[in-house]
Amino acid sequence: VPDYLCCQITFEIFRDPVITPSGITYERSIILEHLCKVGNFDPVTREPLKEHQLVPNLAIKEAVQAYLKNHSWAYKLN
Repeated sequence: VPDYLCCQITFEIFRDPVITPSGITYERSIILEHLCKVGNFDPVTREPLKEHQLVPNLAIKEAVQAYLKNHSWAYKLN
């Protein structure tokens, strides 16, 4: 799976990608967990970050869907 289709925290393929003001995309549930448990900052850039600043990354979501259409082996749903 291409790196750009994977979360930088979990290294797993995106299900619900969100982008931060700094331009980094994370899996929504993982970045929300980070904000709640670790603190209100971006784990890569260390810049302040609040939940309301997260925006769905629709381009990456579409890219994941297109990739999985041709490579269904790449992802298992639990």
